[in-house]
Order: sequence, then structure tokens, then C-alpha cells
Amino acid sequence: MAVDREIIRIGDWTFDVAAGRLRRGETLVELEPKSADVLLLLARHRGEVVSHHMIHDQVWPDTAVGAGALARCISKLRKALGDDAQAPRFIETLPKRGYRLLALAEPEATPPVERTPPREPEPSIIHVPAVASELPATSPPEAREPAEQATQATQATQATQAKQVFPILTAVVFFAVFAVIAGLMLMKPKPIPAENPMLRRADDFYYQFTRGDNESARALYERVIAEDPDSAAATLGLANTLVQTVIRWPESLDGLAAEEPDLTNALATGRVDGPQAQRMLQRAESLAERAVRLDGGNPKAHRTLGLVLAARRQFAAAHAAYRRAIELDPHAWGALINQAELLTIQGQPEQALGSLERAYAGMTAHYDRDPVHIRPWYPEIGRLIGNKHAAAGRLEDAEVWYRRVLEHTPFHEATTVDLARLLHAAGDTQKAAELCRQLSERVGTLPACAALLGEIE
Repeated sequence: MAVDREIIRIGDWTFDVAAGRLRRGETLVELEPKSADVLLLLARHRGEVVSHHMIHDQVWPDTAVGAGALARCISKLRKALGDDAQAPRFIETLPKRGYRLLALAEPEATPPVERTPPREPEPSIIHVPAVASELPATSPPEAREPAEQATQATQATQATQAKQVFPILTAVVFFAVFAVIAGLMLMKPKPIPAENPMLRRADDFYYQFTRGDNESARALYERVIAEDPDSAAATLGLANTLVQTVIRWPESLDGLAAEEPDLTNALATGRVDGPQAQRMLQRAESLAERAVRLDGGNPKAHRTLGLVLAARRQFAAAHAAYRRAIELDPHAWGALINQAELLTIQGQPEQALGSLERAYAGMTAHYDRDPVHIRPWYPEIGRLIGNKHAAAGRLEDAEVWYRRVLEHTPFHEATTVDLARLLHAAGDTQKAAELCRQLSERVGTLPACAALLGEIE
């Protein structure tokens, strides 16, 4: 009975689909079930771009998994194949589109595996005289005796052999069926754990932007990396915690405190230049570079690398990293904000304003998908754009931006005060006073509004 196995040749590897196994010469690599499923899907569409959506639908049809699950599968496949994400020979990443199998993938002609039945004992050879078959049926007993004796002997031998072989065949069939069942049980895909909950907790801590939460995130990212050294998300997260420690927190670092939580202040005060700060930034740079190697299609990895390079005063390289992030995602608002700050530091205010306006547009485009992370930044960036227009004397543009912020966040305190001051300066004192009164009724008395009302009244 022939049993066919699907074998696919991928470059110099052979992929045994049923076993989920790669082989090259004497090298044998066992794939995890989901990794094998992803590889099979890419092989089925060899040379074509297979979208993230299609892979999720085919490999995780009834399971909600994060983008990290697919990224981990691709990372493990590259490791198994000895591939390099930066110079791929097998799996190519197409940013925002999907993946493509580069190596020729084709079925390999393999002979079917033959199950040879148990060999029966060879019967004793009995020579029958040729004349026996020519004897007439009515031959006398003496003439029939040699032939009949030979025939009877043969039949007796065959009957005895049949009795001996039947139990053997029964046992062979039983064990063959048992082996097939056992093999199917072993081939049953093992459940793949959902996205690492420790990584999710680390991200939650990081986005609180307090020193204690930053340190909690740092510890959790390090634990994830200890368990999974190829976790691009944890590597990137750890790099972020280190650079934020240098730039943001008021605690002393190399004898200097951060007066303002931004890169501009950290560079101006020399906080980034001390030996402890440099060691942390050097490690952050190595981590960010590794995150880029692990997940080169992730704009956040390039953005973090750019921020680290800017903190190390490597401005040209930082701009290149920001540009790469924006190429991968034109709405990469984080990279656009960082780019704007660097342009401001370099004395290019109009270019910085353009980056901020693009960042605001990016946040607007992504808001419904990621409100938790965008919401704290959304009014602040809109207000900053308004302030820059006001500083340049474009008061009508500034008013448009202030009102845009208040449409989304009606009682944003700083923006309300900025708009009230703008209206008061333009002579519309009644509207300015009304804005301050409404704000004070809703959120309580504010010194800035009280001072403005004092001027008006």
C-alpha cells in the first residue's frame, strides 16, 4: 500500500509538510506548528506577496492574536532557515504589505513509501513429473498416484502455511493501525500561547510616563528578553525605557536633574553627556539597532533608534532613522514629533512646524485604532502648533488650531487660556471672558484665567 508525503523543496532545504520538519543534508530542524503553517502558506504562494491579513485568516482563523504572533513566527522561520532579515534569501518583508518567499519552492518528486507485506515462508519445492498432467482422468490408480500425492502434499503445505501466516498478518495489521493513530496524535498541533502577557504589562507601565512605571516596564522587558531573546517588541521597549531615563526624569543623573522632560533640555544642560548617561544611551542604541534587525518593517523601531542617535548628538543619522520610519508609515506621528523637535534644535522652525502638522494628521488618522496612546498627546501637539503660528504672527492660523483642539477636548485648560488671551489681544474681550468663565465653572478657578479676567474687568 503506497503512502504519499508532501515534500517541498525551498532553496537547499526540504520541507516535510506532514511532519513540520526542515532538512538540509544531515541538519534536521523541527518547526512549531504555527511556524510550519506560515511557511506552507508562503510556499503555496511562492513569489507572491502574502498579506498579514491573509496569514492571520489562514493560520489563526478562529483566534484573536496580536501582530507580534506573526512576527515571532517569521523570526523563528528565519532562524530555522539561517536567513537574515536585512539581506533575505528566503523570506522577504514588505512593509505594511506582508511577506514573500523568495527561494524557489516546488514539490519534490519522492517515491511513495511502500509497506511490504510480511514475507511468507517459501513452500517446499515438489517436482511433479510432466507426464502427470497428461494422464487421463480415468487412469488407473497406479498411474495417478505420483501426481495425486504431489498435489495433496502441496495443498497440505499451503493450508499449514496459511494457518501460520494468518495470526502474523493480523498482528501486523493491528500494529500498523496503532502506529498510524499514534502518529496522528503526535502530529496534533500544540497550542501556541497568546501574546506574552508580561510584554503587555510592560507596555502599559511604559506609557504611564512616570519614573516608577518606567522602571517597572524596564524590569518586565528584561524578563521577556530572558525568555525570548528574539522578541523585537521587548528589545525595543527596553531601549525606550533607557533613553527616557536619560532624557525625562527629574532624578539626578551624573549630578544633573532634568528640568524639562524633553530632548531639547537634556542636550542644552549636558545631561546626555555624563558617563552614566552615555553608558545607558550606548546600550539603548545597541538594543534599538537589534530591534531594527529583528523587525525592520516596524517604524517604531526606527523612530526609537533616531531618538537615541539624537540624544548622542548624531543628528544626521537620527534624521535618516526618522525618515525611514516615516517611509514605512507616513502617519508615524511619534517619529514626526521627534523629527520636529530635532529640526527646532537645529534652528529650522518652519520645517519643524510642517512635521508637527503632519504628526497631528497622523494622530487623527490613527486615533480610533489607538486612542489610549494618542489621547494624551493629541491636544498638546495641536496647542503647540497653534503657539508656533502665534509666535510667527499668524494669529488667524493660531486661532484655528486652538479651536480645533477644543473641538476634540472642550475644556483643555492650557489651550482655553491661550485662545482667551489671543481673543483678548485681538479686542474680542467678551468672548475671551466667556471662555474663562466657562472653564472656571467646569474645572475650578485657574490662576491664569483669574488674571485674565482681572485684566478684562
